[in-house]
Amino acid sequence: MHYLASILHVAIVAGLTALALFAIRKAGARRRPAGRGPGRGRISPGKISAALVVLVALALLAGGVATLARGEAGLGALLVAVALPLGLFMAPSLTHRHDVYWDGDGMSGPDRTFGLTLGWTTTRIAWRDIAGTGRTATGYDYVESRFGTRIYWSYLYPGHGFLEQAIAMRVANPAR
Repeated sequence: MHYLASILHVAIVAGLTALALFAIRKAGARRRPAGRGPGRGRISPGKISAALVVLVALALLAGGVATLARGEAGLGALLVAVALPLGLFMAPSLTHRHDVYWDGDGMSGPDRTFGLTLGWTTTRIAWRDIAGTGRTATGYDYVESRFGTRIYWSYLYPGHGFLEQAIAMRVANPAR
């Protein structure tokens, strides 16, 4: 019976999380990006959502360590194995490492994804070199240059609608 209650709890949390993400997406598209001026702007991952994910990772880590201390090696190891990468991969979103910038010449931002998160490296792509746009299986939007490099962002970036408008105005055929 204890496991049934746990499954129900997870289902409720997942449903509430989905509703919260939907609301964040709708509100975030309309929010003005930082550093916005004539022909330029900057969008960042939502710091609140990134902080919540890092806090969840810390809670999972603490739960995993406590579970290991109680002698439940399998569940404890699983919690730790989920918590560590989750926290480590989301922590850069609390900084400006994953920001996307654009100006009159082009845009710059994270150029790799690693599963459900963004990588550490960034690149710059001139507007004239953008060959198209797309979306990954994990929900990241991107522009791709004619050389194959990409810049990624998501709907969790407040102001992403302004970036997408800038791309639509400057790129001849932004196929999605």
